[in-house]
Amino acid sequence: ARSGMLLAVILGFPIAFMGLRDATLQVFGLSSKRGGVWVPLTLGLLAVISAVVCTVDELGVLNSLLGALLGSTITMIMPGLLMYYAVRSKLCKGDFTKREGELVTPLLLGLGALLVLFGTVLVVCVKI
Repeated sequence: ARSGMLLAVILGFPIAFMGLRDATLQVFGLSSKRGGVWVPLTLGLLAVISAVVCTVDELGVLNSLLGALLGSTITMIMPGLLMYYAVRSKLCKGDFTKREGELVTPLLLGLGALLVLFGTVLVVCVKI
């Protein structure tokens, strides 16, 4: 199990870090082609990640908390918001009826909010 986790971290971290670095470049409007941005940004992100890892005693709590928040957001809240905006903008004519937009959207958003709330409370109560 430990060797499997080691392999997963060694192979997965560069992929996730590359996405983080590229997203940071895009959010702040920086160009990776300009000299002097790539290396300082990479070192800065690694420093922040290292500081968080050194200050948090148990990363399992952080992982569980982020899993509870992001898992329910991706599975319930984001589809609800997408459906809300699709029905509201009338881009999906014929795909959704107004009744589906009025019934399913609040249901997805409400259940997503409950999952976020209960998942976070469960992680805090069990892990801390």
